[in-house]
Amino acid sequence: MKFAPGTGHQRNRDRFQTTTTTRAVSVQQPSSILQHRNILQKLPSSWVPYAQLSRIEKPGGLYGFYMAYLIGLGYGACLVTPTVSPASLAGTAGVLLVYNIFLRGAACTSNDILDREYDRKVARCRNRPIARGAVTPGQGWLCFPQLVLSAPIAGGVLMAAASVGLDPFNTSSLSITGATAALTLSHYVWTTIFDYVNACQDTPDDEKAGVRSMAVRYQDTRAFITTLGTVQVGCLVITGVLAGFSPVYFFGAVGGNIIGLVSFFDTWPDGAPRSFAVCIERWMDALFLTS
Repeated sequence: MKFAPGTGHQRNRDRFQTTTTTRAVSVQQPSSILQHRNILQKLPSSWVPYAQLSRIEKPGGLYGFYMAYLIGLGYGACLVTPTVSPASLAGTAGVLLVYNIFLRGAACTSNDILDREYDRKVARCRNRPIARGAVTPGQGWLCFPQLVLSAPIAGGVLMAAASVGLDPFNTSSLSITGATAALTLSHYVWTTIFDYVNACQDTPDDEKAGVRSMAVRYQDTRAFITTLGTVQVGCLVITGVLAGFSPVYFFGAVGGNIIGLVSFFDTWPDGAPRSFAVCIERWMDALFLTS
């Protein structure tokens, strides 16, 4: 696909494109990968491919899953009576952390099974266990992986809120039900935005490989993020109004999200798309939780 000079996505392609797309990358074997993943060195060699399927050596993705549950815990604790003790919150958070380790592992494994043929054509993904042939998979494909990924992650808001006694489907309080639904939708949209930005790193390889991702389909990055960002911030506002939150919430959670979304466009450094996106997400989530 060709782009006219000066189009928004052409500029974003320059920002998101990594140097791996311009040079051949040899397929690493587990022994060479172990040099960079200390946690894998502690496992028997026969276990390494399965550990890599669950991404235990890359905890950054676990953070993305777990944050929805922490948000739900904090949200529920603010609204239920009697007040939930810190010890109870910490215990519930620990249980949910273990749950998320397995949830994230299952999600990554399913992703690798479905995308194995595409992963072999993408420099960043070709060393994954299924793509390099270390594990025998099934196969399949998805058109909008970001939308599918966002659903179970955002569902953590409902589960975590319910774990501290808040019934998200209690029709006796329509304002709380509406606030909970809006918060869940907000996190669903935010996860879609974040994974879309992450997928933009691979757009050149994805186009060659025939991957049908949202980053390939919606190539005007600024317009895409602006549209979804407006929906996400709007849902946060609805949550605050229906739940009766204080101005601190609107300045911290809503304002912090707006600042973070704007930062995607104005301060994105060249050569570090993934790390910078993670940095912005963590600052936004920190502002949300403290609010």
